[in-house]
Amino acid sequence: MTVRIDIKNLPKAVNNLSESLTRAQHKGLVSAALSGVSWLKMAVMQVQGRPPFPPFDVGTFRNGWMFESTDFGARIYNQTPHAPFIVGGVRPDSVKPGKRMISALTEWVLRKQIAGDSKEASSIAYAIGNKMRKTGIFMDPQFRFVARVVEYLNDEVPKQVAAELKRAGWKV
Repeated sequence: MTVRIDIKNLPKAVNNLSESLTRAQHKGLVSAALSGVSWLKMAVMQVQGRPPFPPFDVGTFRNGWMFESTDFGARIYNQTPHAPFIVGGVRPDSVKPGKRMISALTEWVLRKQIAGDSKEASSIAYAIGNKMRKTGIFMDPQFRFVARVVEYLNDEVPKQVAAELKRAGWKV
């Protein structure tokens, strides 16, 4: 990109160059955010049902990953209410299996056809609740996929921004 600037149009030319640079950087950040959302969804799929853990529901969590363009780039977020507990985990001392939790676990056991009847499903739900109370929820390192995606984005963001700058004619 070669630009000829004379003294008369210097302010306008500098402003145009600044806008071009800002637009290219913004496009690169949005592109990296879109890539990050894709990586998060793939990471959730890879964790789902990986031994030694049984299959678990991740559909709403996986599909909850989104991004939005902001004035200064983009923001990646998950809109599901249980996302903070999956992303950050729940320490064992914070898990208190009560009636509502056992009921939800029983429904899950039945839906996944792990048990033949509701009595057996309830028994399995109690066992899962006790295990959660002892070990926590999502505390295993395999669930730290968000940290892995952040590492990926630390490499990906500069590449995406550089690619958009090149497309706009900037030498990078």
